[in-house]
Amino acid sequence: MSCELGLTVISIGLAIAERLGEEGAHVVISSRKQANVISALQRLEQKGLSVEGMVCHVGRKEDCQHLLHKVY
Repeated sequence: MSCELGLTVISIGLAIAERLGEEGAHVVISSRKQANVISALQRLEQKGLSVEGMVCHVGRKEDCQHLLHKVY
């Protein structure tokens, strides 16, 4: 199972990413801000979860396309 979640560091999205990772999913996280991606990756990787992340601004078509190519 694989999934993508847009998130902020303190959000329900991060909690969902964590839970899905605990259930065995490979999770791709995204945020507009690089610092948020790094913080979330560190938190999830410390728990031993399968996760990767990238910066994605949903208002930019090319960012969204890149994210879709990464996930699918």
